[in-house]
Amino acid sequence: MGNFWTLRPSIYILEFDDQPYLSSEILENFTDQLGKIMARASDIRYSGFSEFLGDNLRNLMYTDYTLHLSEALTLWTVSKRGLTFTELDPNRGNIIYEKQIQGEAIDHLYMSHRRLLEKSSILTIPYETILLDQLELMNLEDVVTEAGKISNYSEINEIIKFSNQEFKWNKLREAIEKRLKLRSEYSGEKRNEFFRNISYLLTIIFGLGGVTIFSEKILWPMWKHYGLPLPVSKELQLPFLFLIIITITIFILYLIIWRTFKK
Repeated sequence: MGNFWTLRPSIYILEFDDQPYLSSEILENFTDQLGKIMARASDIRYSGFSEFLGDNLRNLMYTDYTLHLSEALTLWTVSKRGLTFTELDPNRGNIIYEKQIQGEAIDHLYMSHRRLLEKSSILTIPYETILLDQLELMNLEDVVTEAGKISNYSEINEIIKFSNQEFKWNKLREAIEKRLKLRSEYSGEKRNEFFRNISYLLTIIFGLGGVTIFSEKILWPMWKHYGLPLPVSKELQLPFLFLIIITITIFILYLIIWRTFKK
């Protein structure tokens, strides 16, 4: 999915030596071999590969195949009885295509969670885009998990339920929610910082306007009344008083900041 990918193959074992007639016999006779496939390992010296096999998601009342699923791969192993249902298709497509749809639906939903988790951490991606992706993920999850939209068979619902536990979708959702909450707080802080800067700018603009009026209407008449020295040029008298007020204001602000940081 875009730059977000996973390598999780789907494996179909349709014919093999000593293939049993019933799927239950596959579990009785080939657990180590199947466990080695699930572990994606080839070390023949190790004898405990059966622990990697996990649960069979295909109900044994159906004797056609077994199904094992993990974060590493999905494995279908067909019995001889399962092959009897595919005699009309020598390529076994009626087995593979249906199962592939199930596997791709699970992979797509899993990678959608992983994709949203990573995108929610990228601050250059707009917050609104992340929310739209989350809404699309919720719609996708409804399509995949809601009974009747993909299949009415309870087996598929069990596969989805198992995948939810195996791929830890709930933890992924919680992580996404936490990151979105932090993104929201970050966006709020940046917005508050923007408005603070605007308020500082407006304060400076109106402050300079007020200083100009104060210099002309109040300070200048008082300065002349007490006979304090002013520049000879009348054009420089108001700017001179303006600079005096600015200098005094900056000095007072400096004292306030100095005392604040000293504490």
